[in-house]
Amino acid sequence: MEKLAIISTVKAPLSQLQMYVNYHLNLGIDEIILFFDDPLDEGIKFFSSYKNITIVPCSSEYWTQKIEKRPPISLDRQIVNVNEGVKIATSKNCTWMTHIDCDELIYPLKDIKQVLRNCQADALKFSLMEAVSEQETYEHIFIPTLFKKRPNKLQIWAAKILGCSQCFCEGEYFRGHNSSKMLIKISSKIKKYGIHEPDQCDDDTLIQETNELRLLHYDSIGLSNWKAKFEGRAQELVAGDNLSEFFGNYRLKQFQDYLQARSEGDSQLAALYKRLYIMSKRQKQILFFLGMLERVILNQDCFNLVNEFTK
Repeated sequence: MEKLAIISTVKAPLSQLQMYVNYHLNLGIDEIILFFDDPLDEGIKFFSSYKNITIVPCSSEYWTQKIEKRPPISLDRQIVNVNEGVKIATSKNCTWMTHIDCDELIYPLKDIKQVLRNCQADALKFSLMEAVSEQETYEHIFIPTLFKKRPNKLQIWAAKILGCSQCFCEGEYFRGHNSSKMLIKISSKIKKYGIHEPDQCDDDTLIQETNELRLLHYDSIGLSNWKAKFEGRAQELVAGDNLSEFFGNYRLKQFQDYLQARSEGDSQLAALYKRLYIMSKRQKQILFFLGMLERVILNQDCFNLVNEFTK
């Protein structure tokens, strides 16, 4: 029987974490392993009442035991945590794992366990979709129903010709990561796990893409969520760091534009957010016509806690 674990390094409002956890438990995920970046996070106590949730506070003692010192960059902390998470998942007899963030939701078009049972590959890459903000404020990040789909070259060319150039940043359609995450079979073939994919694996490791399992990325949903995310990045990256090590060209441009707008005040930040994230009605019509947008309506009951998941 296939048994699936989600591994996440988290730092988010408790209400968001509740929805993230409840959704995936209701989806049938067997184990969720949460590494709390803040060892005093209120979620640590809250989720202690949940079944099938492993809580790891990333305290100074945790980092001393693992690698002597807490990495200053979140990406490096996640790499340590995902490999520690695989050890925990293995101890709980999980056969598959995925490392996703708490602003991402797995959206299967078919039963996820059935897909895994029929899979001959060692890893399955989710089909990535990115949520579109249609307004500047939201009650929570999982409200949007409009999603970008990965475009091909012809779609990109047509979108630009038809007046949607503003929907691209440094040539990229997505604002968050372009590389999707994977479901990875826990086996001796995988020597080290990365954030998106195996970091070290045997040469015969088979990786396939699937359209049956989607990953919904709710990147920077609303002005306040965007500002919080970019402020976190600004605090991590000190002057003199080689930013290109942490960002692709399009994300580096966003970060630099954010810092510039921040220096000019809140009105400029709001204007930048609108330019980067808010599409006009005409742009949405064109992108729908080109097959670059899709509506995904989630059952809101999936975000509610079912009593069977509590101790």
